[in-house]
Amino acid sequence: MRDQAESRTVLLITYYFPPLGMGGTQRVAKLCKYLPGFGWRPIVVTVRAGEAYYRTDETLLGDVSSVTVLRTGSLDPLTVAGYFRRRASGDHGLAGVSRLAKLGYLLLPDSKVGWIPFAAKEVLRLLRRRRADALLVSSPPHSAQFLGLWLRRRTSIPWVADFRDRWYRGEFQPEPTLLHRALDRLGERIVARTADGIVCVTDGLRRHFEQLGARGLVTCIYNGYDPADFAQAQKRKLVRPAGGDRMCIAFVGAITQVAWPGELLEAVRQLEPGERSRIRLLFIGADLTGKWQRAIAAPELEGVVESRDYLPHPEAVKAMATADALFLPVSEKVSMAYVPGKLFEYLASTRPILASVPDGEARAILERAGCVWISSPGDRRALLANLRGLVHLWEIGALPVREERRFVAFSRTEQARAMAAVLEEVAQRARRNR
Repeated sequence: MRDQAESRTVLLITYYFPPLGMGGTQRVAKLCKYLPGFGWRPIVVTVRAGEAYYRTDETLLGDVSSVTVLRTGSLDPLTVAGYFRRRASGDHGLAGVSRLAKLGYLLLPDSKVGWIPFAAKEVLRLLRRRRADALLVSSPPHSAQFLGLWLRRRTSIPWVADFRDRWYRGEFQPEPTLLHRALDRLGERIVARTADGIVCVTDGLRRHFEQLGARGLVTCIYNGYDPADFAQAQKRKLVRPAGGDRMCIAFVGAITQVAWPGELLEAVRQLEPGERSRIRLLFIGADLTGKWQRAIAAPELEGVVESRDYLPHPEAVKAMATADALFLPVSEKVSMAYVPGKLFEYLASTRPILASVPDGEARAILERAGCVWISSPGDRRALLANLRGLVHLWEIGALPVREERRFVAFSRTEQARAMAAVLEEVAQRARRNR
């Protein structure tokens, strides 16, 4: 690791940042935690913390406690949604907030474009006082990349675009009109051909940007897990003896159309009553569909299902590590390049994974990691057989545990090391071209 005196400064621009919760904030939070060890000191420009988001998580602030963070205002539809959220409660209230936030989909190129002027003003104020060696803009919201483009042209500071999700036809990028789709496609091409570096969370997305004619460095840095979060989980023995009178299968993460756990409910309903009595299903996460409470109300699931709202990240990690197995659903409608962020923490938990995942990059990663029982979405017979197979292994005390060598490449420290190398490369190229 580089000595602190030799550190360079990276200006990290991101909308999603602690104490905002859920998966979108963790990549940048962990980069802030580990980049200084590889010679890069982050200064963060983000939105002002408040109620204008689905969930907050104060525990994530511990990862960024030593980082300079500049927070700005925003003309963001979620600010209005947050006003109503304080007056709503439960999953139905949350779904109402989600529906209200959809009014922002009428904005172009996305609902967070109202944050860009505030962020631009703060960045320029900062750059009058401090020098930055590189810009790192993490999206979504992808409108933030236009801020990166503008700053690159105005300041000549090399710019790296970090894509946590696809932009054009993305799983989480609403495109309600043909105009939205056209602007997203154009935006992708502009960023590809002007950014000094592009970092993608999947290899399929990396190939996509190369095909767009990216002029700078293009690389894949997957999402990952923090070894510090899983220090206790990694001390577990390779075979865990059966414990308790029911096998706990957990789903941890937001309940969405892309990650809908309903197939597991259907599989459990098909079991004989005696088989169901040996299983406990634990679901932890915010319901962003408004349909979950109705889904778990079936009479056959009474006494089997426990559903909790979003938990702070340390508690979510504990739930993963102490479950007997984890359930990972991925919709068949996603692209082959889609890889859910929680997949890597699932791997690091060392627990067996019951997965309903289509062909693609996520499935390939799971198969290489092992200790996974995979079926395709919609294949109820295969999922039921896999479920019964795992329950049998639990009953005889033979549930396997994943070895660390199978997933260590996805640690957040390795992610930070790779990002530091990208920043160094674009900074060196910029110096040579002056």
